[in-house]
Amino acid sequence: MKTTREIIAAFGGLEAVAKLTDTRPRTVEQWSRIGVPFKHFALFVARAKRRGIPGITYETLYAAKAASLRRKAAE
Repeated sequence: MKTTREIIAAFGGLEAVAKLTDTRPRTVEQWSRIGVPFKHFALFVARAKRRGIPGITYETLYAAKAASLRRKAAE
């Protein structure tokens, strides 16, 4: 997984991630541009492991967030 959008898709999309994180789909849509908030990293890693979703680690979440923020800064 290289992008936040791919990570969100791996968990089933905006609605599924909103339910997982107790947020709104619109909030999750914003994450696709700025990255998953750090406070949710542990939840994503644990749920990925439980669901057998490969490639979701603290490192990949951080790298995806950093890439998203670089793209946003370049706009």
